[in-house]
Amino acid sequence: MQTQKTIDEYNLFGTYLEEIRRGKKISLRVFDEHGLSSRTFQRFVKGESDIRITDLALLVEILSISPFECTEKLMGLSTTVTHKIECLSVIYQKDFQRSTQLIKEFKEYIQQTPFTLGKEEALYKILSSDFLLNPRSEVSENEITVLEHRILKRLQNATVYTLYDLDFLSYQQLNGINQVSPRLFLKVLKMVNTTPLTDVQSNQIVERALINMLLNSIRTKKYSNVLLTVQLFESYVISDHNWYMFMWKKIADYIKKGMQQKELTPSKWHSFKQDILSSLSIFVPLTQINHIQNQLNLIESYLID
Repeated sequence: MQTQKTIDEYNLFGTYLEEIRRGKKISLRVFDEHGLSSRTFQRFVKGESDIRITDLALLVEILSISPFECTEKLMGLSTTVTHKIECLSVIYQKDFQRSTQLIKEFKEYIQQTPFTLGKEEALYKILSSDFLLNPRSEVSENEITVLEHRILKRLQNATVYTLYDLDFLSYQQLNGINQVSPRLFLKVLKMVNTTPLTDVQSNQIVERALINMLLNSIRTKKYSNVLLTVQLFESYVISDHNWYMFMWKKIADYIKKGMQQKELTPSKWHSFKQDILSSLSIFVPLTQINHIQNQLNLIESYLID
């Protein structure tokens, strides 16, 4: 079995940092002045040695890079992340012959390398997407269920949660292969929300989780879950320019009132949906409107079922 270290998937990160150093014309002398050996940095760039996390923190400051930029670059070098992105992309494009091959390659990669939490969650997203969208999928429901239960057991026994745990639960709730109590979802969401989120990607994960929880609550027709989700929407702080989440707050409130008054019929929802799409057509690009329309059509299909 290969270790991640022998794969050298992150060895280009040193090259990336060196390009920034040269581009900003920062002398190697500056590293030494901050207590970071310039020789250590040069060896790291050449792939001859590793660098300590404390030294990396200094590099971020010296080169004036945001931690978010570092994370984005490292994620782009990750074999797990690139596999996940490519697999999901070809599945959504309905290139199922290619997705079947990529799934096989990803499974082989996982078998040849040690366990990581990220690999299991990436594999779950890939397998469940292929199972739901590929009419000739070679993935079995049992394979997904076993993997899902293994991840959920870890989360249920955990005491600390991250954005990526929330992202997994958001995806799991929406795919509908197995029903899970929203309590764990809410527990993770509340813990993640205790930390102020400043970057766009982190906020998008939380917002996607809220929307998916609402969709799942409607699909299962559980008013108590819908009410709980609406309360979360109401407590979620939205910036003035975030029209997308303002729209979803309005949608969540409309659904709650419709369920309260037992007036949430397909015909009334259809009129409400058309009003939203008409107002968006003034300032939202067509591609984004199509995505929103698909989400609203999904709610309509749940109401008809």
